[in-house]
Amino acid sequence: MNPENGHKMKKRISFILAVTLLASPLFAQGYHSLGRNAYVYRNYEKARELFLKDIEAADRGDSYYFLGEIEKIENNYDKAAEYFKIAVTKSMTKKYMVNAYWNLIIFSEEKNDLNSVVFYCKELWIKTGASSAKNKINSITNRLLWTNNQDAIEKYKAAMELHKKGNSAEAEKNFREAINLDRNFLAPKFELGMKAYKEQNENDALYYLGEITTKIPFYYDLQLIVGDINFKNRNYRTAANNFSNAIDYGFINETQLNNTLIKRGTCYFHLSNLDKAEEDIKKA
Repeated sequence: MNPENGHKMKKRISFILAVTLLASPLFAQGYHSLGRNAYVYRNYEKARELFLKDIEAADRGDSYYFLGEIEKIENNYDKAAEYFKIAVTKSMTKKYMVNAYWNLIIFSEEKNDLNSVVFYCKELWIKTGASSAKNKINSITNRLLWTNNQDAIEKYKAAMELHKKGNSAEAEKNFREAINLDRNFLAPKFELGMKAYKEQNENDALYYLGEITTKIPFYYDLQLIVGDINFKNRNYRTAANNFSNAIDYGFINETQLNNTLIKRGTCYFHLSNLDKAEEDIKKA
């Protein structure tokens, strides 16, 4: 081989190696690392450019996460949320996944979109087992059960003290008085509803608890109780809705999920929605 041909061959090999390197995961990892460095030094414009290149090369969840953080820093919250939503659908570092979900939870709560808060909390719990996600839903539920009416609160507290002492009749009277002071105060309605449920007084149980499940669709434990009452009384359409809320929002185990799917499928069967009935039974 003459020197000129050898030189041309070396140039071709160098070009092929360069192209291969640019397309390799190792080089893509370089985009992400360089983006992280730029992010740390608050060069957000350069960081954004590098993370976008990394996404084009590797579609990395961590890069979507950092793009979301950059948009959040620049107060572009809707755009930040879109990046976080994409990030959690990708393979990503657990720490960044948890952070992405909490960003989505906070954004949703600021918009008072509580159904989305519950949706993201449930996804976070399924993927990581984070007890904090479940605690968040419980705190929101408790807040919605409560009131700012101090007179109603005092009556409720008095009722709870009487209940602890075994004075059921006086406790019930105070719960009713608390409701009269604030018709939207759900906590005393919960107490009266659960008392009726335990005494198998299903009419009163549905009267009080049904209102709560309508106002708090993600109160999944109560959805299961009210769903069972409606199912037993052949209120299949309402029962199916209760079971759907429990399935969609509930932190329930596999056995509970299967039982609930069977009950909902049975509701759909009685409502002549045979396709949905078959779908639920197959899932179970």
